[in-house]
Amino acid sequence: MPALFLMIAMLEFLLIIIDRMIYSSKSIRLKLLTQWVTVLGFHGWIFFALPAAKQYGRHVARHETAEHANNERGFV
Repeated sequence: MPALFLMIAMLEFLLIIIDRMIYSSKSIRLKLLTQWVTVLGFHGWIFFALPAAKQYGRHVARHETAEHANNERGFV
């Protein structure tokens, strides 16, 4: 999880720098395009990537719990 947090923080920092560069060039169209890409990317992350990652996490956690329970009982 810390690696994911670091990547998100670096992405936000990069987006801030890009936003400031667009603001300095006074390009309204590029600013609008950047905002649309950011919004669509964020919604894609929330509605598609995050649920898939959580589903995978539950699958892995369920097997790790079963493996741990078997080890406690003495099964190999």
